Amino acid sequence: IGEDSGSINKSRVFYRLENLELVQKEYKDIPYQRFLDLAIVFYINIACTEDSIQSRRITNSMLRESKLSISDLVSLANKNTPQMFPYTLRPMEDAALDILDNNPSLLNDPKVRVSLMLMFGKEVGLIPEEEYTSRYVLSCEGNLYGSTAILYPELLGSIAEKLQSDFYILPCSRDECVIEAVSEGSELAELKEEVRDVTEKYINEPLVLTAHIYRYNRADGSLKIVG
Repeated sequence: IGEDSGSINKSRVFYRLENLELVQKEYKDIPYQRFLDLAIVFYINIACTEDSIQSRRITNSMLRESKLSISDLVSLANKNTPQMFPYTLRPMEDAALDILDNNPSLLNDPKVRVSLMLMFGKEVGLIPEEEYTSRYVLSCEGNLYGSTAILYPELLGSIAEKLQSDFYILPCSRDECVIEAVSEGSELAELKEEVRDVTEKYINEPLVLTAHIYRYNRADGSLKIVG
C-alpha cells in the first residue's frame, strides 16, 4: 500500500514469522531477521477490521530513511505485536472441532477419524487418561500468521510453567502451531512422521511454515530444532 518511501510509524511496527526460503526467493529489498530455520519479517499496520488486515512490508529504504536498525524493529515489534494480535492457546479438541466445521471432508480420511477417536475417547471414558496425550494449539486472534506468537516475549516460559515441562512445538502452519509437553511421552520419531504427513497432505503449500520440530527448554528458556 502506497509508495516505497516515508518514515516508519514506530507504534504500528509488527512482525510475522514466515518461511525463510519464500522470503529469500520472493521478497525483494526487505530487512529480515533469521529465527532458527525461519524469517522474521517486519510490517506496518495500516488498518484492521474483524476479518482483514491492511499492512505493508517494511523495506530497506524505509529503514534507512527512518534511521532505524533491524534490532530497533525487533524491539518495537516485541512490544507492539502481542498487543495488536493477542495470542490464543486452546486445547487441541476445541481447535479440531473448528477445523472440521470448516473442512468436513477431512472426515473421509481414516487417519483423521482415528485421531478424533483418540482425542475424544478420554472424555467418554473409552481411553484411560494416562494413555491420552494432551495437546494445545497456539495462535493469534484471527488465526492469521498465528505461529508468530512463539516470538512473544516470555510467552513460551509461561506455557512451560503451565505444563510443568519442556515442550515440543510443531510449527507446521504459519497460522498456528501445536504444543505438546515432553513429559507426555511422545516419541520424536512419531512426531516427525506426523509433521511430514500433515505438511504433505493437509496444509496448502503457501501456508507451510516449516517441517521441523522445536523443543523449548524450561530450565534455560532456549528453543532449538530437534527434528
